[in-house]
Amino acid sequence: SIIALNLFADDLEITGAINAGTVNVFTGGGAAPVTLGGDVQGPGFTLTEAELNRFSRPTPTGISFSIFVDPQSGNSDPNAPDVILSDARLRGGLDSGFNFFNVFAGDGASGTEGILRVEGLFEIANASSSRFTFTAADRIEIVTPGGLSITNPDTLPTGAIDLDANNIWVADAATITQLQT
Repeated sequence: SIIALNLFADDLEITGAINAGTVNVFTGGGAAPVTLGGDVQGPGFTLTEAELNRFSRPTPTGISFSIFVDPQSGNSDPNAPDVILSDARLRGGLDSGFNFFNVFAGDGASGTEGILRVEGLFEIANASSSRFTFTAADRIEIVTPGGLSITNPDTLPTGAIDLDANNIWVADAATITQLQT
């Protein structure tokens, strides 16, 4: 088991188990968004649901996972997300999985770049006191009916979800499109 793992990459392909207490991933700045979750590779840096669930730590404390994403370059659309969270059901700390899951999108210095979009249900299941922290320099968009969830073994809500951005929009796709103009 690794105590801390720092990965600096434009792409990762995870085919086997990674046992680590702390995982930090630094990526981004390409022309396509970073995708976390889902079951297919996106056009940019992607960690699918299966790849994310290959991280494990066989202790009750679980994994502390953070990903730091630079703003996109080469994309002229000011509403293009830098990070997309797709459907994913991640293992919680009670199942050798995630106890902390942190996503940082954009350039915190400028405060104008960095959009994180949730386009499905992104959840940590079988958790004790897990915490999601999502930070975006510009905004966080949660497209309903998708959302964020942390549940205990009885599928009841637990833990904490922190959202930090200049703007936080939780609405259906049509309303978010209106807000973007």
